[in-house]
Parts: sequence; C-alpha cells; structure tokens
Amino acid sequence: MYNSNDIKTVNKNFSVESFDQIKVDNSIYNIRLVTGDRYSVSYTGQEKLEPSVKVKNGILTIDSPERSITINGSIFNAKKLKQELIIEMPKQELKYLSIDTSNGNISADHLEVQKGKIDTSNGSINIKNLVMKNEFEIDTSNGTVKVGKTNAAGYDLSTSNGHITVEGKNKSDEFEKNTSAENVLSIDTSNGNIYVN
Repeated sequence: MYNSNDIKTVNKNFSVESFDQIKVDNSIYNIRLVTGDRYSVSYTGQEKLEPSVKVKNGILTIDSPERSITINGSIFNAKKLKQELIIEMPKQELKYLSIDTSNGNISADHLEVQKGKIDTSNGSINIKNLVMKNEFEIDTSNGTVKVGKTNAAGYDLSTSNGHITVEGKNKSDEFEKNTSAENVLSIDTSNGNIYVN
C-alpha cells in the first residue's frame, strides 16, 4: 500500500544570477512566477525529482528529471505527486519566456515579456497581469486559461470543448480580433474555458 511518508521531500532555494529570459522544460511541476526583490528559484517536492537550475548568458534554464518511482513493488509515475517551482524576479521585462510542461498548473501575478510561449498538456494557466510587446502563445490540452489585465492589441482564441469569455462577454468557441497586430495573444485549449479581461 502507498504511504506518502516513504517519499523524502525537500524545500530547496537556488541562488541564481540575474536573468532576462526563462526556459522551463519539465513534466511534473506546478510553476509560479512571482515578483520580488531578488532573483531566485525555490523547489518543494520529492528529493528524487529536484530540478536542474542554471543561468547562462542571462537565460534561466530549469529542467526536470524524467523518473518513475517504485513504492511497495508498484511503479507510480512522478506526475501523480505534485511538485512546486517558484521563480522570483524583480519587476522587469523579460526578453523571452518559454514554459513547456506535461502536468502542472502555471500562474503569474505580473508578467512583462517581449515574446513568450506557455505549453502544458494537463494544467490550468492563470496570469493576472500580462504586458507583452510581441506575440504571446498559450496552449493547453486540458485546462482553463485565465488572463486578467493585458495590453494585447489582438486576440486569436480557440477551444474545442469549453467557452470563451472576453471582457465579460461570452464568445463562441473561436474568437479573433485584430490578428495582424504586433502583440497578439493566442490561446488554444482542447478541453477548458478561456477567460480574458
């Protein structure tokens, strides 16, 4: 029988140099981007699944190990046990943001970026304030996407099984507006709702 006490968990803080680009490639973490007074990354979760964190040439790169764990003779995929990654940085504009995850929710209170892409197979995405200079893409197979305030001049929104709400008004399963603008917000979800204010 599975016993959560058999799994060693850690709370680890990584001191990192300043960065202006973020690249996260993982399969199992919930990710939070927070504004603070320093650059840091913290991880809470299984010790075996601790990420690799490095900064080189201003690019913060975070990768996770792909592992399965054996508990009492049964193999459990690490995706079943949620891990959390918190990326803290001063309020600034990022040149680029790339987050690619299989299972995990992604949230940010304030995100200012020249260009970005968030891709998750199973997870919700919640960005309270998005300021972007160029295109910003969000893709999820299963999950709700919420974007609070944004300066997007154009939208390309699509859901296969859900509904779209833009500025409090219900739209169909597809919504396009001013797609030739420089800073278009593109959101695509197969199963989930899209909310943009």
